[in-house]
Amino acid sequence: MRWVVLLMCLIGFAVQSVADPYQRFEEKGKIGLKDNQGNVVLPAAFEALGWSDGSFSMAGEVTGFKANQRWGLIHLSKKKLTDAIFLSLVYPGGECVVAQKPVSATRAMFGCLTLKGEVKIPFVYDHICVEGLRAVVVQRQGTRFRSGLVDFDHRTIIPVQYNAIRPLGTLRYAVENDQGKMAVFTEEGKPISGFAIDSIAPFVHDRAVYHIGLRQGLMDRAGTFLTPAIYARIQPGEPPLARTPTVWSLVNQKNEVIASTEGDWLEATAWGFVVRDNGRAGLLYPNLAPQLTAIYEDLVPVSGTLTVAKQKGRWGLWHVRQGWVIAARHDTLRVEGDLVRTCSRQGGQLRWQLWDTLGILKTPRSYEFIAPAEGHAHRVRQNGHWGLLDRTGREFVLCVYDSLLAMRGPQVAVRYRGQFGIINKQEQWLVRPQPHPVQLISDEVYGLQQQGQQFLMGFDGNIIYFTDNRCTFYATYFEELLPTGEAKKVGYDGVLMERFHRAEAGTPPTAANEGFVVFKRDGKAGFLDARGRIRIANRYDDARPFQEGLAAFKILNRWGFLNAQEQIVVQPAYDHVSDFSSGLAVVGRAGRFGLIDAQGKVILALAYDRVVPNAHGHYDLQQGGKKGLASGSGKLLLEPTYEFMEQWDATHVRVKRNGTWGIITTQGLTVVPLLYDQALPTATPGLFLVARSSGWKELK
Repeated sequence: MRWVVLLMCLIGFAVQSVADPYQRFEEKGKIGLKDNQGNVVLPAAFEALGWSDGSFSMAGEVTGFKANQRWGLIHLSKKKLTDAIFLSLVYPGGECVVAQKPVSATRAMFGCLTLKGEVKIPFVYDHICVEGLRAVVVQRQGTRFRSGLVDFDHRTIIPVQYNAIRPLGTLRYAVENDQGKMAVFTEEGKPISGFAIDSIAPFVHDRAVYHIGLRQGLMDRAGTFLTPAIYARIQPGEPPLARTPTVWSLVNQKNEVIASTEGDWLEATAWGFVVRDNGRAGLLYPNLAPQLTAIYEDLVPVSGTLTVAKQKGRWGLWHVRQGWVIAARHDTLRVEGDLVRTCSRQGGQLRWQLWDTLGILKTPRSYEFIAPAEGHAHRVRQNGHWGLLDRTGREFVLCVYDSLLAMRGPQVAVRYRGQFGIINKQEQWLVRPQPHPVQLISDEVYGLQQQGQQFLMGFDGNIIYFTDNRCTFYATYFEELLPTGEAKKVGYDGVLMERFHRAEAGTPPTAANEGFVVFKRDGKAGFLDARGRIRIANRYDDARPFQEGLAAFKILNRWGFLNAQEQIVVQPAYDHVSDFSSGLAVVGRAGRFGLIDAQGKVILALAYDRVVPNAHGHYDLQQGGKKGLASGSGKLLLEPTYEFMEQWDATHVRVKRNGTWGIITTQGLTVVPLLYDQALPTATPGLFLVARSSGWKELK
């Protein structure tokens, strides 16, 4: 076995040696080159060897070197083919190297060199992309960048006058004009199609998929349209396959088609539908009539007239009648009521602004951050400091505070120059800056923490109450928990209102319900009344709050239910139980679940993998991966025979069986037959959305 491993290592080493005959090495912070016998080919005298994109390769016996932060070409004979004068040097393969060098104090340009260091394409371009024996060149003309195609003798193949040029492989190029339409050109610069294409993919098996609008067609290398652009998807393999668009229809309860449209997916909204098709989104009215053409990268309707829209990677706000009310130039856009927060990159930094939904800018300047509204104010940060904006965009609390700790009505707790204080919204100090944390409690009092003590202070500076104990503050009073387990209820005038026993010891009580709270002591659970008196002794392993007069308890690793008189109503016989709701509880034993009533009678047999209440007062069932439904009273309505089931109103259920979708009633009556690739509810009662899509078919 060791010989096999050794042989594999030797083979791997031999392959590596053939594939990579030279290795870079470092010495005293400089880089050199050795051959695979360890002989020094180039001494360690360079900042880097290889190419400026971080890769290393040899172009014959030539590679790049870096000296004084610039790049040049060097031969293995140690002959420098160029001086180190280039900002970048990248080898794309073949007989040329793409280089960038300064041509003025403020501008650097691209050109191409031979492997001898001779200039083949002059340094007059803003970008160069080499593809085979051609180079796509980009040049700024005025305020725009224009693209063209040249050979390595710098002869123009396609004039530098187009928006973009992209190689398609097999010596073909997609050329985009000023209208955003594309044509296909040969490597000689001859157009073989008109400018009628929106986009085109590289050629595969001498065929390319092209787009016109949202549909796809197939083209050959001669520029012949083999098919019109009528397909949703095309796979250009051998043989080519195509799929026609999915057809979505509105149908009524008689399964009659009211209207139809095409798209990959439709999402119902309160105002119609979002249609998604070929990576683009549009809007449809409730009758499927087009509202916004599907040309957007994403759409999020926020009302019947306003939609957040994404175009060219940026977000804006679109009004159905007015068009763009906030232009699509923002990295983030959040509609919150009738106000809009936007975030855009300005000068390399993200800056926030506040608008209204009419498109009126509320903030005359931009901010480092604007938070969502809290009441009628927005927290805002500028130059690392915080302030407040009102709904009109006015900075009524200036950005001078380290942080805004809390807001309560007209009061704001702040940190200012490392100290704590409270101001009102006219920026008047109610509590001047001091070193101890403060807490907003009411309009008349505040809390002050100092040296482990909690002080209740009036805004006139008087001490109302102080304590070392933990306090919990409520609207008109606070509770002080004493070390004895007792608690005091104290008004904000400092007057004792009530003294009561909270718990003798152990875990604080939790989850008050129906006059009782669960408490734990010595690892056992029991119940206290609202005054903290023990009503049910802590004799149970676990317990949950009372619901509908019964509380779940656990003993000997089994759950049951007891009433407020500690009478056991349901014997502890279950592994899992839910709380009672509408007279029923879900119970489980040995991995099977069902329903019992408040007397412990089994209403739905323990025969299901899951029993879960849904939002419509019924129970979703699962058995062996299939879905079913039971009523709120535990009656079995739909046997678990469906692959998917979703109840979406009081009487209708969306179901899937054998790969097809339909809509039935909770009583099992068919509304929309299970014949469709998708079936969805709509906001219009009695209307449903269904979809039919074709499979892949071979193109002849």
